[in-house]
Amino acid sequence: MPDPPDGSDDDSSRVWSDLKTVVDALGAAAQSDVPAFRNLVRLQLLLTQAYAAIPVDADLVLRIQARVDRLMAEFGLTPASRTRLAALKTPEATSALARLFN
Repeated sequence: MPDPPDGSDDDSSRVWSDLKTVVDALGAAAQSDVPAFRNLVRLQLLLTQAYAAIPVDADLVLRIQARVDRLMAEFGLTPASRTRLAALKTPEATSALARLFN
């Protein structure tokens, strides 16, 4: 993942950098995933703002949380999705993928 976009505010840059560190360490994303990653960052920021609102709109929080959870899974940021990523990185899976795409 690239660094946070130029002009990002402090909160956006912090969330981007925090998520980027984990996603990069997992090797779970490519340059073509930047638009989806950008959406994940935006949704995470919206979720933080929704939790901070007085009064909290529980319905809104639940809807945003569901979208954040789905995108986190796409990037290997949930326990179950990391298990699937680990399975794809075994020599057997790598070899099977190579046969499939070559």
